[in-house]
Amino acid sequence: MACLDENLLFELSVGQLDGAALAKAEEHLDTCPRCRRVVAAALRASGAAAPAPPALVQRGTAIGRYLVVERVGVGAMGQVFAAYDPELDRKVALKLLRFSSRPFAEEEQRRARLAREAQTLARLSHPNVVTVFDVGTWEQQAFIALEFVPGGSARVWATREPRAWREIVRLWIQVGRGLAAAHAAGVVHRDLKPDNVLVRADGRAQVTDFGLAAETTLRDEAAAPTALALTETGALLGTPVYMAPDQLEGAPATEASDQFAFCVSLWEALYGERPFAGQTLAELARAVREQAPRAPASSPVPPAVRRLLQGGLHPDPRERHPSVTTLVDALERAIEKPRRFGLPVLIGAALLTLGVVLVARPNEAVRRHPTCVLAEERHRAAWDEARRGVVREGFDRTGLSYAAQAFGVVDGAVSARASAWRAERAEACEALVDAATPDPLFRARVACLDERLAELDAATSVLSLGGADAVNRATSVVERMAPLDACVAARAGPADAEPCEACVAIRADVQRGKTLLQLGKFAEAERVTKGALGREAPPNAAAARAALLVEHARTLEPLGRLDEAEREMFDAALAAHRIGSRVLAAEAFAELAYYVGYLHARPDDGERWALQADALLGPDDAPILDRVAMVRGVIETRRGNLRLAEEHFRRVEESVRKRLGEAHPSRARVLSNLASAILHQGRFDDALPLLKESYDLFVAALGADHPDAFQALNAYGVALGNAGRFTEAVPVFEAALAGYKRTLGANHPRIGRAASNLAEALYRLKRYPDARARYIESAAALERALGPDAPDRARALTGVGQVYVAEGACAEGLAETQRALVICAKAACEPEDAAALAFLHAKAWVCAGHAKAEAIPHARRAVELYRSLGAGTEAQIAEIEAWLR
Repeated sequence: MACLDENLLFELSVGQLDGAALAKAEEHLDTCPRCRRVVAAALRASGAAAPAPPALVQRGTAIGRYLVVERVGVGAMGQVFAAYDPELDRKVALKLLRFSSRPFAEEEQRRARLAREAQTLARLSHPNVVTVFDVGTWEQQAFIALEFVPGGSARVWATREPRAWREIVRLWIQVGRGLAAAHAAGVVHRDLKPDNVLVRADGRAQVTDFGLAAETTLRDEAAAPTALALTETGALLGTPVYMAPDQLEGAPATEASDQFAFCVSLWEALYGERPFAGQTLAELARAVREQAPRAPASSPVPPAVRRLLQGGLHPDPRERHPSVTTLVDALERAIEKPRRFGLPVLIGAALLTLGVVLVARPNEAVRRHPTCVLAEERHRAAWDEARRGVVREGFDRTGLSYAAQAFGVVDGAVSARASAWRAERAEACEALVDAATPDPLFRARVACLDERLAELDAATSVLSLGGADAVNRATSVVERMAPLDACVAARAGPADAEPCEACVAIRADVQRGKTLLQLGKFAEAERVTKGALGREAPPNAAAARAALLVEHARTLEPLGRLDEAEREMFDAALAAHRIGSRVLAAEAFAELAYYVGYLHARPDDGERWALQADALLGPDDAPILDRVAMVRGVIETRRGNLRLAEEHFRRVEESVRKRLGEAHPSRARVLSNLASAILHQGRFDDALPLLKESYDLFVAALGADHPDAFQALNAYGVALGNAGRFTEAVPVFEAALAGYKRTLGANHPRIGRAASNLAEALYRLKRYPDARARYIESAAALERALGPDAPDRARALTGVGQVYVAEGACAEGLAETQRALVICAKAACEPEDAAALAFLHAKAWVCAGHAKAEAIPHARRAVELYRSLGAGTEAQIAEIEAWLR
């Protein structure tokens, strides 16, 4: 007699069988030692006793607003019912998740995660994802209401009739599209397998049961069943046969582990067996780590498909495909019918194979050209174990609590980029060496990819130097590296038709300068880029040289050489425009708009440069379009058009969310700018949720002790201050300032700004000595970081002056305002700061015993500046006008 199936075994182990079904199961157990061992192992794994059975659910039972029609399935996670939704008059599938034997806090955490992910999926509309309608609790159990999908699982679909390999791959490509859509929404599946894919009668695949699986661990070997034939039953333990080794060993489920499960499932569907075998969890984990995926000696499935699946089954998650989208795109290309070649091409290809070598790998023998193999090895050296180890050690030496987390983020991003580079470079290289006449398109692609490799090598070389700045800004460095997408779509231009070694070297210098700039090493970045500009370059390196000119101009602005930066950025924009480098020209014009419109306080001129950048860009240039919109937002802030600034920031937030996902740190930065624009309009309640979300995103991505998390905390304090809640704001500012001091160098400008914010809150609470000390600390920190003539330093000196005036030390207050006025005469102070300074100077002048008539022009200037800022400044204007009367 055949063994009991996994659902019957599970129901038996938790006491849910009764009547004839129980009698039949017990009769089988009397004659089957294997099934007895399975049930015993399941009971041992779950503790001394099985979980209590769920409440009895009969036809007509109301679960939430849904009325149960019938039970249609049961498994390790709970029961599934067909149900009726009377409010919307539709049939739904209702999943009632069973009690867990885990600790209460752990189970509550799981339920909270399920609720969050179900709510996210409820907002996700994709043809290959089962729609989630609702989530709730009933009788202390969680339930999820989903779209009712008629038909069976992908496993049932595969056994109904013989399926051609292309038909199977096409079905799983649909699965991959649904999985990728969920990943883009920030949801990981955790338990992808054929049973969690439903196939409609029309052949459409839909993924279901997102997030229902618990995290699996292999840490307690003794608790794992030792004789369970995982390749035959398996679901009693989740479904370990589909799990990635990292997931089996206790790491959290990720997009990469979902990709592994996808590849196991498709491998099983194509070859009739899973790629790895093991009788226990430990055996299975060892097989995945140490053995090659097993496949029949002969199969109609082409090697290209097998290689793609092997890539997704790599034991190291960093070596899998960059994303499920990348994998399914490649599968789609692999199932296309091969082109028919004429005899001359076939002869050429045959001749070329004489120069081809065999490269042996643990899992396959692949025919590769030596030059292509060499290129791949060069890339491995850019982020091999040696380089990775140097960067990790440099991060660890800082002693920062979040150094390991920061390295993990960087390592994951760089490894994914490396994997994508190898795939693209191999394809382009083989196309070149296999063609009788090399295609200029692929020649340009190879040149572009080689430049990206040089950039990666330059960035990781700088990060290898270590230090707190490297840890703090490493994620930003990786985020802002040029994407590989542009190389995939590369077109050979007249100036760069042939690859040139000089271009590769120049691009490396550009990235080296960019990385140093992002790490706050401004003088060193300027030195590197200036030195590179001093070297001669051939004519076909014009585009690379224009990029270098842009980067050198960028280094001048934080050094206070704003006039030079403006002139050089203008020259760079013209140079890029002249040679047809459209995106680079737009990037330069956007920076020029920022320098002129915001920093130099000439918003009309800045707007013209921003429009010029916009005119050069198309819908595929999202990152630069976002930068232009951000610049236009800050220009409108400078003008006082806060509503318009808010619109620009909202546009950027939507774009970043769609492009990079809800949880990306870049979105956290945009949310902070958006909240600032809303705060300045006096809408505290609207800004607060954005600030909290920004902070939570930074903490999740970078850790609670990261400077970017402290920046979000500082922004929250500003919100409290703007709402007049200064008592609450003080401890927030103190925490942000203390965090900055722990994690940033003493010369960092963020320390000065945080000290200034704290001083302002203390001043409003009339704690004048404390406020004055913090303002003085702020001025000193900003002078160290930005120089004596920085506008931010003028703001701190204004603060010192206002404390002196409040204390009656009028001469000292007047002296501080005069020092601030000298700075604002040289540099462009923000209108709001300039207005506050002008009015304070007027009051200090009179307080110090001078004639009021002499101070009136300063007060009137303050009114003009406040009026230019628009709404939200009425109280300040009223105070000045009362003083004038």
